[in-house]
Amino acid sequence: MDMTKLTTKQLEKKRNDGKIYYKNNKERIDEKHREYYKKNKSKAKQYYIKYNKEYYSKNKERMRIYAKKHQRDNRKKLIILMGGKCVKCGFADERALQIDHIKGGGYKERQANPSKNFNMLAIRSVQKGEGKFQLLCANCNWIKRNENDENRKVFKGL
Repeated sequence: MDMTKLTTKQLEKKRNDGKIYYKNNKERIDEKHREYYKKNKSKAKQYYIKYNKEYYSKNKERMRIYAKKHQRDNRKKLIILMGGKCVKCGFADERALQIDHIKGGGYKERQANPSKNFNMLAIRSVQKGEGKFQLLCANCNWIKRNENDENRKVFKGL
C-alpha cells in the first residue's frame, strides 16, 4: 500500500492500530527483540550507538530542555522528601535550599559516582533511609562548612 496516498484519518487509524497491536503483543515483541540482540550483540550495539548519535544530533535542543526539566523535577521531589525546609533554621524557600552531606565528603562521593544526576542518587539514599544527606539553607550550609573546616583550600582563611 502506498503510504503517500493515505488520508490523514487513514494514517491516524494505521498508527492507532499499530499501537493497539503492540500493546496486545508487547511481551512477544520484546522477547523477539531480546533474542535478536543476543544473537547479533555487536551488530545491534553498533546500530544503537549510531541511532542514538543521530537521534541526539537531530533532537539536541528538545533533549536539553527535557533534561533540564527532569533535573528540576527531581530536585523538587528531593526537597519534598527531605521535609522542604532547612533542618537548622527552618528556612523554606527552595531557591536557597541545598542538599548537604551530613558527614562531609560530597566531593569524594561525586568522584566515586560520576553520574550527572546527583539528585536521583540522593533520592534513592533518602528513600532507603541511609541518613547521608540533610537539607540546609545556603547560610547554614556555609556556616557548617566553615565550622567543620570543609571549605576548599581556595576559601580557607576568609
